[in-house]
Amino acid sequence: MNHPHHGSLLIVQCFNEHVNDIILRLPHLATRHHVTHIQISPVQQHCVHIWGQPWYRLYQPSGLTIGNSLGSRNDIQRLIERARDHNISIIVDVVLHHRCYCPFCNFSGAWGAFSKNVRRLWQRGGHRHHHDDPSHLSLSFYDSHDPRYNFNGWGWRHDFRLRSTLDAHAQFLRDLVEMGVGGFRFDAIKHIPASYIEMLLHTSQLHNNNNNLLLYGEVLDGDERVCSEYLFHGDHHDGAAPVGHMKVFDFPQAFSMIGALRPGGDIRSCMEKDSLPWQRIISVADCHDSVLGDSYKFGDRQDGILAISLLLARGRGIPLVYSTFIDDPTVSAAIRFYHLAHGFDFSVDHDHSTPTLLVLRRGDRGLVICNKAGEWYEGGANMSFSIRGGSYTELRYGFQVDLHNGDDGRVRVNRWGDDQGNKAMKIGPRDILFLW
Repeated sequence: MNHPHHGSLLIVQCFNEHVNDIILRLPHLATRHHVTHIQISPVQQHCVHIWGQPWYRLYQPSGLTIGNSLGSRNDIQRLIERARDHNISIIVDVVLHHRCYCPFCNFSGAWGAFSKNVRRLWQRGGHRHHHDDPSHLSLSFYDSHDPRYNFNGWGWRHDFRLRSTLDAHAQFLRDLVEMGVGGFRFDAIKHIPASYIEMLLHTSQLHNNNNNLLLYGEVLDGDERVCSEYLFHGDHHDGAAPVGHMKVFDFPQAFSMIGALRPGGDIRSCMEKDSLPWQRIISVADCHDSVLGDSYKFGDRQDGILAISLLLARGRGIPLVYSTFIDDPTVSAAIRFYHLAHGFDFSVDHDHSTPTLLVLRRGDRGLVICNKAGEWYEGGANMSFSIRGGSYTELRYGFQVDLHNGDDGRVRVNRWGDDQGNKAMKIGPRDILFLW
């Protein structure tokens, strides 16, 4: 599939939305925001016995059968085909780490769902096969030298040592590829050995990426070394071979932005360096884990809006926008700037940035100014910018900015906004402006 904007890919996460509702949104997402990929919630059968049907039921799969409460297999197929008509690829969130504890879904595991003592016995007793699951996955509490891989807080963990587990997972992915999906988000791979992910990509024939799929994993960790394990073997960046074509969410960057946007934080700190190779990242601020869960949290919604807007303005990696934010006026302006600035170099204007004010440049064509403080900021009349002179449009509010080249070769504000006499840069509290 040929996507527009010469490579400026954009993912929107339509979480916990029925696929038929997503179909209705396709024209809007394609024409207004030029979305190239939609990440949908897991399509596996999930537990329906959790009281209140909370959002995390979607991450309590009862097997690998395609189709659940958010859409049947036919519904999902129709979404893939309709999305293709709009030049949009569908990314499926896949849960391969575990399946639910629920006794109604796991008849042979009923007591394990209710008794910690029995669970401990099972932990020592090896693996059990749940033959109600057509994939006959083996579920095991196996020991590991790394406690990350021994994590079992969400359900019966799959035994990644067994060939039957690998074959079942690979067939599940191949089935979805045959349906026409455009990629996968691998849930909770921090708790799955990287060696297993590599074997899975080879077994499912995704390692050569002949289908041009977008593959990325959720490594929910602020430590870039942990994230790098799923990009490289050996000593991370030092000549190691990549694991297939995998990318990872740049949670180290997201966690850095949380601290930078908090009161007392230095907003410059979140843009000083790339914690992971930007060609291999999915840039993310808010997602379902922060909006609905407690895995991490921005200070408030406005912090989340500023964070994703800054990531879009920076233009590193492939940005993912949570669907409830995409029509926010600020985020919409940031998306427009992101597409316009594709291919232009990114840099921080250190001359004007402060702990509460961040000024970014995209080549000599685009300027982004973010004020995290709770009061207005007004620059001096002689404030200059390292950008070419000319007339610029602010994409969020629509006002004009004229910059002119002075006799000293510096570019200064000749007009800021509708007031012809205003020659001082102004930005409101906790706001961000996009000049192009």
